[in-house]
Amino acid sequence: LAYNRPGGQGVFAVARCGYVPTASQWQQVLSEMSGLADNETAIAVCPTGTILTGCMCYTPAHSCAGALVHENGCQAFSVPGGGGVYAQARCGDILESSSVLGLMSPRSSQEDD
Repeated sequence: LAYNRPGGQGVFAVARCGYVPTASQWQQVLSEMSGLADNETAIAVCPTGTILTGCMCYTPAHSCAGALVHENGCQAFSVPGGGGVYAQARCGDILESSSVLGLMSPRSSQEDD
């Protein structure tokens, strides 16, 4: 899920898909807030023993430039003049996963959501 702010340049949605016969310890990990400058980053890392299954940028100030998978965590980027961003990682203990795949969508339109 990705949101474009009014006047934005478009966004990317990223999905990680896989067959999960057994899974536990699902949790959301929220980073500290990033700085306020352009392209400041925030990183949320999944705890040891879990893997990243979702990654998104969160901000109440419409400051997200996007989020990307970063090792076993999530890295969020801020826009120029924004109010800071948070990275939000979705993590779980997946004992018997197979065919885990990271995908990135094409850039969205520049229209407001």
